Amino acid sequence: MARGKSVVETAFPDEEVVIEAPEIGLDDLFSMEVNLEEQKQVQAALLIAQGTYLKVDEATFTRKKMEDVPTLVKNEEGEYEESVLPSRDIIRLFARLQDKEGKPARLGFGVSWQPVYKEGRDGVVRPDSATKLYAQAVKVYQKASGEEKVSVGQVINFLVEEPYKVFVIQTGTRPDDTGEPGNFVTTISKA
Repeated sequence: MARGKSVVETAFPDEEVVIEAPEIGLDDLFSMEVNLEEQKQVQAALLIAQGTYLKVDEATFTRKKMEDVPTLVKNEEGEYEESVLPSRDIIRLFARLQDKEGKPARLGFGVSWQPVYKEGRDGVVRPDSATKLYAQAVKVYQKASGEEKVSVGQVINFLVEEPYKVFVIQTGTRPDDTGEPGNFVTTISKA
């Protein structure tokens, strides 16, 4: 059984109030219903406004290895056909940002140097988001460093350590949207 205590500060500096939390077991948690309306409000509160943000401070990142990733490749006739990439690395960056007024925000986004192509709703085949953002990051790094030939490590290190701008949109926020509310990085550009 889990038991918790909370210490609450009062208006008087030398006074503390200790509140004992009731015992809650795992079985109790299974009988508690999630308040979906409350969760929607929490999701909405986590969204940042659409716009351009500057990455500040050092970002953190994780590496995710995906297997059997569907993609489209051009055949000898120049037509796209379905294929599978045996494995793919995605670097997920978690960055502190600030908007034009200096208001702080946090956001995560993924990049990959292993390209994947998908057909959009309009029938046009394009690189997926992680591929597109990585290509943009390469260009930004090349301009910032003055180097034409660069390594994957240099680009990822740049994304972790150096300032750059991202353009962020909101998704899943319109009444006709099917997905969950969230933010999505569409562009990486020089600071």
